[in-house]
Amino acid sequence: PPQRWERTKWFLPTTTTNVPYLRALYDDGGRAVEQFTVALSNPGGEVTLRFSGKLLSDVSRSPDALLREAIEECFEPKDSATTDGLMEVFQRAENGFFQNAGRDYGSVGLFYIDGGLFPGEQGDRETYLLRMKDSPEALNNYEREIQTALSQLEQIRAGVGKVNKWERMQQSLNTVLSDIKR
Repeated sequence: PPQRWERTKWFLPTTTTNVPYLRALYDDGGRAVEQFTVALSNPGGEVTLRFSGKLLSDVSRSPDALLREAIEECFEPKDSATTDGLMEVFQRAENGFFQNAGRDYGSVGLFYIDGGLFPGEQGDRETYLLRMKDSPEALNNYEREIQTALSQLEQIRAGVGKVNKWERMQQSLNTVLSDIKR
């Protein structure tokens, strides 16, 4: 997402989606990557960065275990049920986007999410959502996934230790829903 956007304008974690790509790079001999496309003030970005760092430290580890650790470090859940709930929210938001985006991103890296490094269209349009606007069914599916994720998030608030991050995540999901309706 572009630097000009408010940091809670989107919620698009890229955790497990990147695992096959990063493992393939590793198998091809790659031993270094530059991770720079996340905003730490957005909980989706923070968990993405933590997840990626853990994956790059050991590409053979279970993606679910890595996501669990990243979520625990970010949100400090008070119990395993809250951790499980946060994992579902993250997976629902991530899979909801990539399964409805209308193209195979293969390697994500967020390069194509906002039209690349030099998008042809500037301004406040949510270009990552525009691709779905050509398919009302895909956009409706994504909207349902985000609504469900938001509902799940609201049910686990009491179990989240870092409430400020829960609040930013809630704001981000609400903003995504608002942008879908634009």
